[in-house]
Amino acid sequence: NAGTLDNLGIALHACGELTKAKETYEQALSIAPTSAKTRTNLGTLLKQQGLIAQSMEQFIAALTADPTLAEVHLNFATALQMNGDIERAEAHYQQASELQR
Repeated sequence: NAGTLDNLGIALHACGELTKAKETYEQALSIAPTSAKTRTNLGTLLKQQGLIAQSMEQFIAALTADPTLAEVHLNFATALQMNGDIERAEAHYQQASELQR
């Protein structure tokens, strides 16, 4: 099931098995393509690998699925900042802060 695959991806990611983690997240998304949690996890991995544009695509998809997740706004803001889009990053940092209240 998608949740189990997502959890396996998290464990692999934590152990530094980034290629296996990415494949596992992608398997989870083939089952549950609108999973904001899995898209956030994949986006975080891609951001860690320096694949900023690809990570932003995942964060956008996660926000489309669930715009109320502060974690997604925070990760997207970080990716935007890394990409030099400070104005949009600030807006998402603010949104994350408001959702955490």
